Amino acid sequence: MRSSVSDVIFYAVCTAAIAASSAGLYFDINAVSRKGVRSEIGTITYKERVVQRKYAGEVVWRAVDRSQPVYESDTVMTERGGEASIKLFDGTAVELGGESMIRLSRGENSVNINFYSGEIATRREEGSRPVQVRTLAGAAVHATGDISLKGNSNSVEVAVANGSAVVRGRGGEERTLARNERADVTGSNVTEKRNAFDVLTPARRTYQIATNERVPVLFAWMNAKAADIEIVRAERGESVIKKKAPASPNTVELAPGNYIWHVTAGGNEVSGRLVVLRGMPAAAVYPASNTIIPYRENSVVSFRWEAGRSDMQHTLEVARDRLFTDIIYQKNTAMQTLAADMMTAGMYFWRVRSKIERGDLVHETVSGIVPFTVAEEKKNEPPKALFPAPASVVKASSNGVVMSWDGEGGVSTVTVARDKDMNDIVYREQTRNNFVSMKREVPSGDYFWRVTDADGLSSEARSFHVEVPPVKAAVVPNAATQAGVTTMATNDAVSNATPRTNETAVPVKTAVKPAVKPEPEKVAVKPVVKPEPEKVAVKPVVMPDPEKTAVRTAAAGTVPGSGSDTPGTNALLPKRKVAVTERIVQIDDAVIQGRIIRQTEDEIYIDTDDGVKVIQRVRIQSIDYLKKDAK
Repeated sequence: MRSSVSDVIFYAVCTAAIAASSAGLYFDINAVSRKGVRSEIGTITYKERVVQRKYAGEVVWRAVDRSQPVYESDTVMTERGGEASIKLFDGTAVELGGESMIRLSRGENSVNINFYSGEIATRREEGSRPVQVRTLAGAAVHATGDISLKGNSNSVEVAVANGSAVVRGRGGEERTLARNERADVTGSNVTEKRNAFDVLTPARRTYQIATNERVPVLFAWMNAKAADIEIVRAERGESVIKKKAPASPNTVELAPGNYIWHVTAGGNEVSGRLVVLRGMPAAAVYPASNTIIPYRENSVVSFRWEAGRSDMQHTLEVARDRLFTDIIYQKNTAMQTLAADMMTAGMYFWRVRSKIERGDLVHETVSGIVPFTVAEEKKNEPPKALFPAPASVVKASSNGVVMSWDGEGGVSTVTVARDKDMNDIVYREQTRNNFVSMKREVPSGDYFWRVTDADGLSSEARSFHVEVPPVKAAVVPNAATQAGVTTMATNDAVSNATPRTNETAVPVKTAVKPAVKPEPEKVAVKPVVKPEPEKVAVKPVVMPDPEKTAVRTAAAGTVPGSGSDTPGTNALLPKRKVAVTERIVQIDDAVIQGRIIRQTEDEIYIDTDDGVKVIQRVRIQSIDYLKKDAK
């Protein structure tokens, strides 16, 4: 079906009208009233469970929290079991119980309260304005003291705790109430309640602090012997205590919570509200006792603690002494964490003072004192070179030159150069051990070496001298050998023989056989004839000087681990673990095989089958792994 132009225009106008109406309704519901400048008249000082507030001219209820402002003509409402305290700027305190609703405004000479339902109490400070209360039941109260109201739109009970109040009904009937007097207002009737029975303690609306799991509450009354006591949880309406008290006074124990109490005697009942607050001191969380905090420039320390209630006011204190005579930091907060800066290195003490304020009740607690230290970070020390020692002479061999050091672990880099500035580098190697063997052939001369750890810290450059031994002369074969003659003496025997001065060496007698090419299937193997012992020259044995002995046997009880090592020598041991592996140590013309169990700057200890040998480093030519044990 085709639509006409008029239909299209009609639909568009309707759609625009609906959209405009929806937007207007949305902004009307959610926007804050802009009828004049809103003025603050007080602050929410305490809340329990859900507390809501509606601004003047709005229909939307908004949740409020502690420390939020209260504005002129705000309506405040609590849920069942809830509670709220409002401190007005003139010093008047207004407290709401559960399921209560009021509207607050400030008159020229008074504090005006519209009471709708529930239970409220007002407390005035000296010099504060009188309180004017109007109820839906038609009652009007002019109070110059502390009063409480409880009721609904049909009837209201007015009680005076201190001072006096004038109560007027809808019809104009008035009653003046003094301290501890009450009256019921229903419509135009004002009925003063006078009975001999009365509760002396606790007050009609009061707070108590529990420093343990439960707190004793004293009930006392007058003009009656026995009485029935019932205590009900305000938020759930369940009875927690119901007992017959034979006489006054009587004590009950209550855990922290929100309660309504009833005391009945002779058909008369007195009720009140009691709030038990947990008043335990705050518990320090961080820094814990004896915590060490690294110092940095403008160090910031984050303090954390746990409190029994979220509505407590706290004061963090940091001092240099346990008695807190030298306080360097002090700050108030409602939170349970606070960061303090500008702390220099040193030892400190901290604590938290906590405070609860409810009406006339002020309760303060102090946490335990916690020591902590701000310490400068320990700087890593560079590795310490052990061997070769400075200006030492090292004999190079095919197994290389061994270098060892003392370090913290990790990857180390060993560098060898011809100059002290380590520019002319001849060798570089990385390792996770605390020693390396430089097997690269280098000519005789002076060198410098150093080791650098994983953090980039280097040892001092140490000098050492490499001495390359002369190459042993090779034995020239004679004509008989070239012709296939079998030599009866070994080259080692010839090389080890001591030649006679100015004499020609006597050739070893050999059996000569003409070189005849044998047939393949009849190859004869010529046995090797060993030379006669008397024909081999042996170097004389020279007894070493005990003061210059390269190898000595360690005395009993001085081997590391025996428990009687020389004091102070363990400081030269490498900090890094050394793999316990069989080594072959070349010392002059001797070879020692065993396990290296200790190293110092001048000596190494090797565990051999003949005991522990102590070897001077300057006499070591090379150290190598034993291949058959290598894994």
